[in-house]
Amino acid sequence: MPSFRSLVRAVPAALLVASALVSAAGCSADKEPPRGQLILAFQTDMNIPKDIRTIRVIVSARGEVRHNVAYFLRPGEVDGVQLPATFAIIAGKDPSLPVNIKVVGSGPGVGADGKSRVLREVTTTVPSDRFALLHMPIQWLCWDNVVESEIDGITQYSDSCGEGKTCIKGSCEDSAIDSSTLPTFENALVFGGGPSPSSSLAQCIDVLGCFAQGQQVAVDTSDCSVALPGGSAEGANLGLVLAPGDQGICSSTGCVVVLDKDELLGWTQSAGRALLPKAVCDKLGSSVTGVALTTACTTKTTAIPTCGAWSLINGTFSEDAGVPAALDGGAEGGLDASTDGSVGDGGVDAGPDFCVGKPDGGSCSTPGSLTVCQGSVTQATLTCPFGCVTASPSYCAGDPNTPSPLQFGSPCWEDGECAGLTCLSAGGLSSGSGPSLGVCTTPCSAWTDTCSQVQAGAVCQLFPSGEAFCMQGCSVAATGVKCSNRPDLACAPAVDVGKGVAADACVPVCDYPQCSIPQPSPADGGPPPEPITGSCSLVTGLCGPLVAGPAPQVGANCSVTPCTDAACATFPTGAAPTQACSGPCSLGGFCGAESSASIAAAGCLWPEDAANIAEGNAGRCMQLCDCGDTCSNPDFECVTFPAWLSSVQEQAFWSSGATGYCAPAVDATGAPTSPLPC
Repeated sequence: MPSFRSLVRAVPAALLVASALVSAAGCSADKEPPRGQLILAFQTDMNIPKDIRTIRVIVSARGEVRHNVAYFLRPGEVDGVQLPATFAIIAGKDPSLPVNIKVVGSGPGVGADGKSRVLREVTTTVPSDRFALLHMPIQWLCWDNVVESEIDGITQYSDSCGEGKTCIKGSCEDSAIDSSTLPTFENALVFGGGPSPSSSLAQCIDVLGCFAQGQQVAVDTSDCSVALPGGSAEGANLGLVLAPGDQGICSSTGCVVVLDKDELLGWTQSAGRALLPKAVCDKLGSSVTGVALTTACTTKTTAIPTCGAWSLINGTFSEDAGVPAALDGGAEGGLDASTDGSVGDGGVDAGPDFCVGKPDGGSCSTPGSLTVCQGSVTQATLTCPFGCVTASPSYCAGDPNTPSPLQFGSPCWEDGECAGLTCLSAGGLSSGSGPSLGVCTTPCSAWTDTCSQVQAGAVCQLFPSGEAFCMQGCSVAATGVKCSNRPDLACAPAVDVGKGVAADACVPVCDYPQCSIPQPSPADGGPPPEPITGSCSLVTGLCGPLVAGPAPQVGANCSVTPCTDAACATFPTGAAPTQACSGPCSLGGFCGAESSASIAAAGCLWPEDAANIAEGNAGRCMQLCDCGDTCSNPDFECVTFPAWLSSVQEQAFWSSGATGYCAPAVDATGAPTSPLPC
């Protein structure tokens, strides 16, 4: 029977999985024609994760919420979502059924997702006969337009514009859209003009590098317009200049929010001038310090995203190029080209381009989702972390090559994905817990060598519930990729109960506070229910039922205050040891916890084995910090990142706003740590 999921977090490049608005049709001898889809496309004009860290997608029909999931944007993480990304809503039996869609972008701050900052709402229908494209960008001009309320303990999100209205480019507009007016989906309209995100034809905009070669220009506030070079929009880009440290893509001298050239979502051309959104002039002189123009790169449109560590499109980007200087008394010039830096899926994504693929043992530069079909009917949406082969939009309509199932050690949702193996899913153990992203495996038992028959080096691991399953083997002494590069597994010394010997194995850890627990399919064979939200325990490293009460506070002094669902670990200080709340994690990555600062403010930076320090090995969660931050444990101070940390992961921590971590005066090896200079 057809199966639809609400989220597959095991892959970094895809955002979502398919969401059906009505129950899926059953299998029959007669093939039904492919159903239409409404494909939402997401990008933002701001920095990830400085400004925006999560995107929550809420889909409702007939007053009932059918999908309500937050997706975390975490550059540098294996399971972090990259932009642009797509989300597909599959047509139901009634093409006239109105669908309400809300997309909420949240940034650092309190709340399950962080502080809600930008909301875009649309009410429309899902075409039954084609793939229609709806761009829903997270725009700075709509910053802080979200109104939150609570009903029965569930957060409700609405637009400050009021009922039936939504913020578009800073102004309140009707939220209703006629889907017949939407363009038909093409990859090029989302993925930088290329046939796929990985195509050499796909482009993204280096915002700082591009605008460093531009100038601020005079704005005619009577119609909020600026003169275009030669009266032509060809190659022109317009951006808003904000103060250093504000929202947008920033250098040391200021921030830029680049505008799309788009009739509905950005600026337009008229009589040799660029007509800017009205909200630009409303903010000019306050939050907007000026308007810049450049012709140094391809014109930014909704099809072409910004380049950055968060981008699914490969492209170089400047990290600190000077923004255009302010005008002198309203003069038309002011070019400042100096730089002090180098230019360096619905199914979520059940739409036409989502890294459809067949696991082939190779590597996939843009992992995503894989649709398994029988004739024209979608059977399941799988992840393809091992490699993918691009397929056409008609893949489900009759591709003769049946996709291969996932392999031993792969993340999974249900048994049917695992080629005859068992899917040990989140919540799959008798205790109600399990690996956060699931794992394709098989049960094993003491003194039976089952696991070596599945894969050489596999280890029979005993879980806290008393059950044993085969897990991938590894070596803590080795460097390089371990545990299929999964952030929810870490290489650690273990016991192979099948052989009764010590062995290194891939053990579950927390890389994210929340997790999704799949629910069993109903007995009548209908589509499975939506998964329930669970939490990852920093004691066991497993995903289980959501724990009520405060979230784990990594770094808190547990000799004073007991930890909440976290482990109280002992650390050397050079004098008497101290204790702090921590938990198991994969060395070098983020931790699935909250600290006293904000979500994702913990990093796996303390090795369990000081003699074998390598990313991917087991470690302990440590509180991240910035210069001048006060650490939760008074015996710790904010110190520089350890020397063994790779530059890529260090940049990921820097992108989250952390420049160091809270640690004692000596590290795990006994060497002195270096306080962060302020």
